[in-house]
Amino acid sequence: MIHPLFRTLATRPELLAEHLGAYAQLVSVEASETTAQLRNHALWAVGAMLGIALGTGLAGTALLLLAIVPVIDMPYPWLLLIVPAVPYALAGFCVFRMRSRPLNCSFDLVREQVALDTALLREASEG
Repeated sequence: MIHPLFRTLATRPELLAEHLGAYAQLVSVEASETTAQLRNHALWAVGAMLGIALGTGLAGTALLLLAIVPVIDMPYPWLLLIVPAVPYALAGFCVFRMRSRPLNCSFDLVREQVALDTALLREASEG
């Protein structure tokens, strides 16, 4: 007896082409979503690194100014703390955004479809 799958493939090959096309479209959608997630994650990571680098540079400059100019002679000494704190806060926000949306590269929809098709093939072979 010929397996029902082979009989269907022999009589209606366009069904296999449609099914494979649907798989390709599903993988394409999942890949584009994953690519968008990776791009956003990379942008937030670059923002965090830039904030840390800028904050560190400004903190070093503030320390040099503090070493050269006495605090009593400075008109606004609190700016030596505030100016480097702004890029550090930006970096913290970027890290928060990065961690609030973790990467999901699992291709769940493709796995579900493969599981459904496998169950359907088992059912067809038993019946």
